[in-house]
Amino acid sequence: MKIPVYSILFGFLTPHTIKNVDKPVCKDCIYFKNNYFMDPNTGQCTKFGYKNIMSGKIFYEFAEICRKDEKKCGVNGTYYQRHHGFFK
Repeated sequence: MKIPVYSILFGFLTPHTIKNVDKPVCKDCIYFKNNYFMDPNTGQCTKFGYKNIMSGKIFYEFAEICRKDEKKCGVNGTYYQRHHGFFK
């Protein structure tokens, strides 16, 4: 079986990397609130949100939105704090 030389060289020249592999993960943060009844990707960040002044209910931002906004946590996880233990 012959393997073309260009395919071997091409394999070494192209980087095979995963983006953001060194960034912190929201689900490991003390501010992350998992939404158990819906898609787990719809978790919320308890660091950012707002309070309804009429009802007093607090609404949290979605973690994905906070990670995309550099004014909040951003891609680097500015406010990330790892939780230790089984319960938050």
